[in-house]
Amino acid sequence: MGKMVSIITVVRNDYSGLQETILSIKAQTFKDYEFIVIDGKSSDNTTDLLKQYKDIISIGISETDNGIYDAMNKGLIVSTGRWIVFLNAGDTFYDEASLSKLFIDYSETVKNSDAIFCSFYVESYWGDFEKKVYSEKNLWKGFCHQATYIRNDTYKKIGLYDTRYKSAADFNLIYKILEDPDFKKDSFSEIMATVSYNLNSFSAQHSILSRFEVVKTVLLESKKLSHVFFRLPLVSGRLIVNIFSVLIAKLFPNFINFMRKIRDRGGKN
Repeated sequence: MGKMVSIITVVRNDYSGLQETILSIKAQTFKDYEFIVIDGKSSDNTTDLLKQYKDIISIGISETDNGIYDAMNKGLIVSTGRWIVFLNAGDTFYDEASLSKLFIDYSETVKNSDAIFCSFYVESYWGDFEKKVYSEKNLWKGFCHQATYIRNDTYKKIGLYDTRYKSAADFNLIYKILEDPDFKKDSFSEIMATVSYNLNSFSAQHSILSRFEVVKTVLLESKKLSHVFFRLPLVSGRLIVNIFSVLIAKLFPNFINFMRKIRDRGGKN
């Protein structure tokens, strides 16, 4: 029998980010995991870490790929854990007890679930904040794959990430799980991960395309017409807001700093 959880990290040319992720995993008090690193043939010294931390890296692969979701699929294919979580370079567990909270304290719910969605903490150019997980019926509104745990068997049933989607294949796959009544979904209110969102991150650089692909997924994968009718306005509205916020961030970076100062000043009153 495999480990309880496979932690899969995808990286390319991010030595410091990968090291931060590795140290976070190494600090976990829960040790029933396998750690898989998929490196996209880094041209810097990132691959040195695969040798330096071979004591906790179960599988390390360094080869060219066809994008982030192709790399994630490679991790899925070699994984043997009962559960899967993606914690990519620069992402970390929220604290050293994160895995034990889920797989020990919450074990009764875990054993009856096919997918578990957790809260997470965001460090972004807009500011740092906690993002609470939605209730089961509202999970389609948003989730964080770094704080989402899916059974390996569920992946085998639903399939790999669709690499035709360039920046929202994770939403596409998980939305299929949400739409399938045969899969048991649960929400876990504990914060499980800290994710970074800055102007140089994959999420920020592809945020507008990602929103387009989210809209496409809702249109193509919704099982009920009512889901399209009620959900499409929200995801389309987010696309418009996203375009506006990215433009503001790129054209007026000083405005962001100004707003953050106002926010911080207000928090001290």
